[in-house]
Amino acid sequence: MTAQELENSGKAEQAGMAQRARPEIRDMKGYASARSLVAESGSTIFLDANECAFEPFIGAEGLARYPMQQPQALVQAFCTWLDISSRNLTLTRGADEAIDCLVRAFCVPGSDNIIICPPTFAMYAQSAAIQGIEARAAPLDSSFDLNINKITEQADNNTKLVFVCSPNNPTGNLMSEDRIIDLCNRLAGRTLVVVDETYIDYATADSLIAGLESHANLVILRTLSKSHAAAGLRLGAAVARQDVSELMAKVLAPYPLPQPVISTALTIMTPANQQRLAEKRADMLQRRKEFAGAIAAIDGVETVFPSDANYLLVRVSDADGLCAAARKAGIILRNQSHQPGLAGCIRISIGSADDMARVLAFMR
Repeated sequence: MTAQELENSGKAEQAGMAQRARPEIRDMKGYASARSLVAESGSTIFLDANECAFEPFIGAEGLARYPMQQPQALVQAFCTWLDISSRNLTLTRGADEAIDCLVRAFCVPGSDNIIICPPTFAMYAQSAAIQGIEARAAPLDSSFDLNINKITEQADNNTKLVFVCSPNNPTGNLMSEDRIIDLCNRLAGRTLVVVDETYIDYATADSLIAGLESHANLVILRTLSKSHAAAGLRLGAAVARQDVSELMAKVLAPYPLPQPVISTALTIMTPANQQRLAEKRADMLQRRKEFAGAIAAIDGVETVFPSDANYLLVRVSDADGLCAAARKAGIILRNQSHQPGLAGCIRISIGSADDMARVLAFMR
């Protein structure tokens, strides 16, 4: 970057990242849903949203009414879990919707670009392609860590988002915190660094959420899909500075979270259940360790990569053949051979003890 670009970036950093959003999104007012216009109380009669005055079946509760875009009780549960303020939180339908909202809010179709760091999660590039946004690749280094120089070489003034998956899917490793912070500093004021922490609860490192205090261009993605055993619920979150959160709310659906999702999530997030899930994760991590040791001794297994997630990346002599044979045996593995730098690699999720015993028996 030139001295002038550095000066402009510094000024933009002070102004927050909202100035880097699409002008039409930045300037528009978000849709005001019926539920966002008035606070609910026990005596309130709602006749403003053309809802039914009866429930759909006997015993149903709350299904006849539209839910809030960001239900207060659920927002508070997430804020307690993540130790953040509600102004920094956007609840979404899984982390996938958070990715989509960021692309739609910040990237001008046909003009702007994002940067991805392959091999990595496919939805970053997919969301960009749907919106007509260029996805530039800055491949990970030989240790599957960020290559900061390649990222900055690919970045220009139209680069709005850099997606970093940590722990990375499918390689399973954490990205260097120092490199992520370095990236935030280098791109300050012009590009959001979006760190996808879908698998962080399986890792030995802490979340980078605390970094929001000193880095206005940092966004963290979280979800209940993995560590909270709730993939079927479709509930995630983006954690960002308030100006970014407000922009995301503008492009988010007016009623993204169904009432059954809200109710179930509140049960999941109770302290007692959180403790139960933590114990289950500890069991899974022990099972991952044992499975990694056992599979490493099997003929045809060349490398079992270290993992900070609930899966293992494994290089085998014949990935295509192994995945095909496993499917015939009723075992579905994920072939990652198409990803850059992952020739011969498969990804194996850590299931139940019975699941992993069956996989071992098959591979032996």
